[in-house]
Amino acid sequence: MECRTETWKDLQEYDRSYSVSDLGRIRSNERVASIGGGRQRRIPESIRVLSIAPDTGQVTVPLYSDNVGKNHVVSWSVSRRVGVAC
Repeated sequence: MECRTETWKDLQEYDRSYSVSDLGRIRSNERVASIGGGRQRRIPESIRVLSIAPDTGQVTVPLYSDNVGKNHVVSWSVSRRVGVAC
């Protein structure tokens, strides 16, 4: 059995807060975020939970920028960053 290393690339659109792998996984990168009132909190690295859009059946993941979330189709994220045809 051949072992393969997962390759990660940053999503530039989200200030490198997220990365996408060639296996189709999305992760939130470790960072420090402002939470208001001059306070900050550490956000640990974690794999994002994928969901199925009920209207289209596509695999999506919510990504946030400036506390505003937007759902992205996972195949879009992977193909744009890693060059995988989905």
